[in-house]
Amino acid sequence: MKSKGSLALRLTVLFLLLTFIPLGILALLVHLTITNSFYSLGTHYLREQAQAVAISLAGSERSISQEAIILGTQLDDHYVFVINPEGVYIAHPDVSKVGSNITSDFGDGIVKSITSGQAGEGINESAGIVFGYAPIPGKDLTVVAIGNSQDIQSPLIEIEQLTLIQLLASLALTGIMASLVIWWVVGKPLGELTSAADQLGQGNLEVVINPNEMKDELNLLAITLNKMRDQLGNLIRGLQAHIEELAQAQKSLKISDERSRAIFDAVNEAILVLDIDTGEIIDVNQKMSEMYGYSREEALRLRISTLSSGEIPYTQKYYKKYMKEAIQSGSQLFEWRAKHKEGFLFWIEVNMRQAVVAGKNRILVAVREINERKRAEQVRTAIYRISHSVQAAQNLNELFYLIHGIINDLMPAQNFYIALYDKDRDEFYYPYYVDQYDTTPAPHSPDRGLTSYVLRTGSSLLATPDVFENLLKNGEVQMIGANSVDWLGAPLNIAQGVIGVIAVQTYTKRERLTDEDKDVLAFVSTQIAMAIERKRSEDALLESETRWRTLTENAPQYILLLDRSGNVLFGNRFLPGMGLGDLGSHSFIHFVQDENRLMVEKALDQVFLEGKGVNFEIATRDDTHPTAWYACNLAPVVNEGRVEMAILNANDISERKKAEQAIQTLNEELEKRVLERTTQLASAVRELEAFSYSVSHDLRAPLRALDGYSRILEKEFHTVLNEDGNNYVHIIRASTQQMGHLIDDLLAFARLGRHPVGKQRVDMRELALRTMDEFAPERDGRDVDIKIADLPTCEGDPSLLHQVWVNLISNSLKFTRNCEHAQIEIGFQADDEVVYFIKDNGTGFDMKYADRLFGVFQRLHRPDEFEGTGVGLAIVERIVRRHGGRVWAKSALGEGATFFFTINGFGGIELENQPGV
Repeated sequence: MKSKGSLALRLTVLFLLLTFIPLGILALLVHLTITNSFYSLGTHYLREQAQAVAISLAGSERSISQEAIILGTQLDDHYVFVINPEGVYIAHPDVSKVGSNITSDFGDGIVKSITSGQAGEGINESAGIVFGYAPIPGKDLTVVAIGNSQDIQSPLIEIEQLTLIQLLASLALTGIMASLVIWWVVGKPLGELTSAADQLGQGNLEVVINPNEMKDELNLLAITLNKMRDQLGNLIRGLQAHIEELAQAQKSLKISDERSRAIFDAVNEAILVLDIDTGEIIDVNQKMSEMYGYSREEALRLRISTLSSGEIPYTQKYYKKYMKEAIQSGSQLFEWRAKHKEGFLFWIEVNMRQAVVAGKNRILVAVREINERKRAEQVRTAIYRISHSVQAAQNLNELFYLIHGIINDLMPAQNFYIALYDKDRDEFYYPYYVDQYDTTPAPHSPDRGLTSYVLRTGSSLLATPDVFENLLKNGEVQMIGANSVDWLGAPLNIAQGVIGVIAVQTYTKRERLTDEDKDVLAFVSTQIAMAIERKRSEDALLESETRWRTLTENAPQYILLLDRSGNVLFGNRFLPGMGLGDLGSHSFIHFVQDENRLMVEKALDQVFLEGKGVNFEIATRDDTHPTAWYACNLAPVVNEGRVEMAILNANDISERKKAEQAIQTLNEELEKRVLERTTQLASAVRELEAFSYSVSHDLRAPLRALDGYSRILEKEFHTVLNEDGNNYVHIIRASTQQMGHLIDDLLAFARLGRHPVGKQRVDMRELALRTMDEFAPERDGRDVDIKIADLPTCEGDPSLLHQVWVNLISNSLKFTRNCEHAQIEIGFQADDEVVYFIKDNGTGFDMKYADRLFGVFQRLHRPDEFEGTGVGLAIVERIVRRHGGRVWAKSALGEGATFFFTINGFGGIELENQPGV
């Protein structure tokens, strides 16, 4: 190996550089000093010349012009001239310049310098001159002596060139001598040492260095290199032997490691080796990469928290708890919710234990994917829970709520709804609808939405963004409602056909629905459909039974259900002498007088054999009560052509038999009933008062607390909360206030039942005008045209009728809010009765929902469109009904609405004289 440079040469160059730099600086200083001296001597000489001429001109008898010309011709390389304060030549060796201005020759700058009134000197580099000047004593003139700057620079350049040549010659001689000395003293022996070191570096241990040929540090360096040569020889020989041993061991270790790695990667379970103290991943096998989607290099940089779903209890904290148990108590086997690199979650079974790996204590984790098993378990559990929910749910709404919870355990189902289809009306309605963006849709006919698409096709649909885009392009669906990321729907099929659609949708890419979720929802939808249909049948049967029981229990006659032998199976009430213990054990014939038994037996035979109804009268047999007479009707109950039971309706006709006794008995019965009804009414009033008190106090107290604390959050912590937090606080406050309004309306509705109707003559026009004036602030700033006719008077309670006008006028003002020119008309119609009405040109409503209009909490518009609690019109209906009247409405969407009501007993008004009749 040859040396890439020479230390002696670098030392020589460095020496020359260190010599040249101070010499160059010195030469520059000398140049500046000599230059300044030369220019200073030249200008000083010219100033003296100018002063001498000025003195001469001051004492001369000749004219200034003649004197200056004579003086100018006496100068060799200079010339002299005279100027006035304005810079105009007064005298000049060149007569043609007399009268011209000095600035034309030397520029503007020189005039200010030489007309200052004092003697001086200067240099004008742009004009290439040096000059001196002096004022003429006693005259306002200045003498100027001009010289050529080139005359100064020429000898200066010659001196500098000569000096530079001498300096360079000295520097070259010095460099040669220094190079020779450095080479002999340093370069030659250092070259030998470098060559020897180079030979040692190449492995030549035979090189020999003679230290006697070198001095000082180089001698010591030569001795050291010889020792290093000997030590390297011994070391290399020892290393060669050790390397041979290591090579053999490494070969064996490599074979063993390859065998272990092959076995490690061939295991059909994901294996993770964890640090026992920190939980960091030390090693993984190939199955782990396949299961989680990470390469081995990526996995070694991860933490267990990255591989877990993060949902409680599948967090880092609980994982460390299992690690601690594995160290203290031995192997741990548990199920875990894991997260793939792509973000989706899956179930695993984890077997964790402490083990010695590569001589160190580690945590060895074996992972087996159990997604299919877990999903199968979840589906089986869901089916069982759906079946059980039918018995557990009190009604359909509770059943829908339980189904939502079951579906949410199977897939991301925060946004979930059930749409049922009414085939007779060809209409969808939504008995259960939970969505973070959309409100519950109104009932509607099948449209081009996804729900209707599933109904049309009868198949499940997973509408991912790509699938939905294709459906849009093909014109099969339209965008309805909020734009979700994934939408999943399945038809609710029973033997009779599709009864509706169950749907789940997500709005974030963090929660995606999969084809597996589609299969699961399609599978359980059949169970859900059967559960819904069963619950609807049970509810219908219960409702029918309740209506029948209510009808029979409140019927004035006795109703008994008899079998073929006349045994009493059911009775709404019991005849004298008959008790609850007699049901199914005694025949009805046992309770009638002996002379009537044959007639009853014939009637039973006729009903059960011929299937015909029979009417007869009987007297009951009861030793503890007077004889009672009943008019009876025995009718057959036919099932599939057979008479299985008979219904006996018995009306008490004892009063016709014994008038006085019957009247007395009737009076006692009436008094007893009045007392019972009075007691019941008093109890109902107390219950209503207790309810009102509970609503007013017990329910308002937590609402006030909720409103107060949320107001504190909004006022004092709005900077701490983020935008979402502040929005949630605002929603809490708005909902609390809405609940307060709802309680007020509910109490007002409840109080109507206790408010006595104090009737008197009421001027309806004056009442309507006064009520409209109360809404003046709400009409402020709006274009509202109001017409109120001369309404007929009526008989009624002024305060209650005032509430009717308040609620109706409030509705008209509210639903005309979006009209540029609102119109409200209050009038009446009169045919057989007076009909008051209020008409507006507001939003209106669909008449197919008119039957819901006067129900409590019934609303036909979304809360974000128009505020309200849905109680106002119910209050109107109850007040009108208590006045013996009725209320109804006519409307069309976008064409306004008209509300009509009547008040019975308007009394004695000559309608033909009323305007508008």
